Amino acid sequence: KGFLIHPEGSGINLRNFKIQVAKYATLSDIFVYGENGVDDNVMEVAKQIAWAQKLFRKDKPNLMEYEVFVIVDPFSYFEEEYPELVSIDSKGVIRNKINFLDREREEMKILTSASEISTNVWLGNTQDVPISSDLDPADSAISLIDDNPHQFCVCIESHDLAEMPDETTLCFAAGQLSLLSKSFTTDDIIHLDCISSR
Repeated sequence: KGFLIHPEGSGINLRNFKIQVAKYATLSDIFVYGENGVDDNVMEVAKQIAWAQKLFRKDKPNLMEYEVFVIVDPFSYFEEEYPELVSIDSKGVIRNKINFLDREREEMKILTSASEISTNVWLGNTQDVPISSDLDPADSAISLIDDNPHQFCVCIESHDLAEMPDETTLCFAAGQLSLLSKSFTTDDIIHLDCISSR
């Protein structure tokens, strides 16, 4: 038999966790190990994986070749010598749990952090918005970071519930900008909401 072909499924996760293991199996070396080291079952599993890799390469000949490695040491060796690699120990206790949703959220925050896309124009996420005196820090849409490392003076947040700024709002913002001194504080930041495009 070959590798499992998993249906794509629904969801908006960046990496689609439902199919992640099945995808990784086709594009990485695979290590096979057993509780007591090498035995007939471990070798049989390794042979089946090697056969699946061979079938997969036959259908996709231009891909890199990956291999199967058999670990001869018992699982207890990894528990003692490399505890950071053990997700669930031999007693069934979770040791190094990775919350993929939390990790994805953090990576997306880093991926979308403020970047200068033109002179004095930055694109980022809500977490980059400095807090000014007229905003409530308890608001979940406002950054918990109270500094302004990029010296933003206008922050425009796009989201589905916003409306396009009208002429009065834009005129007020223009007036505020003209009054800003060179050494403005977070109190001087102009915040505008704008409907996002889809």
